[in-house]
Amino acid sequence: MSTTMKYIIDIEEFCLKNHLQQKDLADITGLKPTFISAIKKGNSKFPQDRIQRIIDSGKYDTSMIKVVKEEEEVAINKEVLAILASQAETIQSQQETIRSQQETIRTLRQRLGDPDWGGYPKSKETR
Repeated sequence: MSTTMKYIIDIEEFCLKNHLQQKDLADITGLKPTFISAIKKGNSKFPQDRIQRIIDSGKYDTSMIKVVKEEEEVAINKEVLAILASQAETIQSQQETIRSQQETIRTLRQRLGDPDWGGYPKSKETR
């Protein structure tokens, strides 16, 4: 079984690193600006032959173009990705809050004369 290799490109990063506007990318690839916009929104896929055209030209920084095995590709809408990123930030913030609260509890327990407390309450029988 042969594995097909596929390219993925971050359009915004490509345009930023190469000092291009969306219209310039449309000219380079021969795609319409509206289609480029649909790709950026996650509503369409960037045609593989057009990515290959960018690579073959040798004129641009292509460090943001990644090669993936077709079976490893996961399509995800940008809005969903933004929601996941926001939730990840919320979780990270909550974890930092929990660590801070644990440290506060640990400090208070030590001040109350329980210096060996490691984060878990001791049962009444072991005290």
